[in-house]
Amino acid sequence: MANTTGIATLSRGARLVALSGMRLYGVVLALLLSSAAAWAGVVCPPGCRDAETSSELEPTLRLELFASDVQPVTVAGGVELGRFHATLVLGAGRGSQYAGGLAVGVTLGGSRAVELDGAVLLVQALTAQASGLGPVSLLDYETDLLSQLRLTYRWTLAERLALFAGVTANYEVSFGPNVVLRGSYVPPLVRLAPPTGGGGHQLWPGALAGLRW
Repeated sequence: MANTTGIATLSRGARLVALSGMRLYGVVLALLLSSAAAWAGVVCPPGCRDAETSSELEPTLRLELFASDVQPVTVAGGVELGRFHATLVLGAGRGSQYAGGLAVGVTLGGSRAVELDGAVLLVQALTAQASGLGPVSLLDYETDLLSQLRLTYRWTLAERLALFAGVTANYEVSFGPNVVLRGSYVPPLVRLAPPTGGGGHQLWPGALAGLRW
């Protein structure tokens, strides 16, 4: 009984540490995107804003199909408004995991070829502890939280078609009593996990490439 109580206490502690870390990450992410938006205005050459028409400030559809170290097949759809954009993301294909969430970003520079994005994704894993047979088994056992910073460059192929590629910084939190599942094809650069109770953290660099309409 004492051992069970200890594991539960460790699990709650890991959860509190993870939530505190994510709050701090959110503040840093907001500051980075705000700074990027300001920098986008600074580096815009004279006259580039005059060239922007009112139609460019209207919402336009944005679609992406890409591969990354997290999942080999990912689709994203959303809207663009001027230099800013937001997309819903869903990826699958690596093992028994899939990931979905929200990404927001800003386009940098006068050429609008460079983009900085922040994404928050829920990673669902079908494992022995969460076979998907129970109504809430995935939520209780194998839901991790992945946060990403992505820096990409775009090459225009046609009027509404572009190739893009870039690098990512990834931070994934696993909640107890889960073990820390590998979050990528790339081995983690940093992996922190308690000796008992489950849960933990991992960080790694990654990459992605795909098509954008």
